[in-house]
Amino acid sequence: MMATSDAVIDEDSLARILLSKWSVSAGIYFGKISQIPRGKRINPDIDLLRVCSSKDRSETVGYELKVLRYNLRNKSVPLTPFYTGLGKVLSYFRNGIDRAELVLAFHPNCGQHADQTERTIGTICRNLQETSLSSIRSLAISVVREASKHAVLFNQNWELTSFSHDEDGRHKRRCLLRGEFACEQRYTR
Repeated sequence: MMATSDAVIDEDSLARILLSKWSVSAGIYFGKISQIPRGKRINPDIDLLRVCSSKDRSETVGYELKVLRYNLRNKSVPLTPFYTGLGKVLSYFRNGIDRAELVLAFHPNCGQHADQTERTIGTICRNLQETSLSSIRSLAISVVREASKHAVLFNQNWELTSFSHDEDGRHKRRCLLRGEFACEQRYTR
């Protein structure tokens, strides 16, 4: 079981846990990107951004973070955050993101209900792979449980893929790589 300090209670705590346990990729991480370039709002915002700019490879990776909570009235874990997150993460590509990942975590109040909910999400993701979403090789969906993170929708070559942007997306990508965006947080590792 996670230590109390590692409990995922909101998107900010999920971002901290991701960065402390699984941020093995090179680059600089930023939280809550709201403007690309500065002065031009984007909707939705990007929860977590990794920017890597080097001679060998430049890339932008966006992470949409969602925490699933148990609903006492309905006696279930609603999937609304999952579906909302899926819609948001798909919109990241129009904002210059090369690869995008929806990262889901369970609030401690989910308890035993997390197992069934995760199985349901896995089934939905397998069904999604049978749709046109399977052609988006630069999209991943992961679940954080206890001390592990695992993919429920993932292309084996995800790390090597890059979304093909239109002109506006290419402009925003260049802005991201040059640091021309507004964010609430810059994370240090």
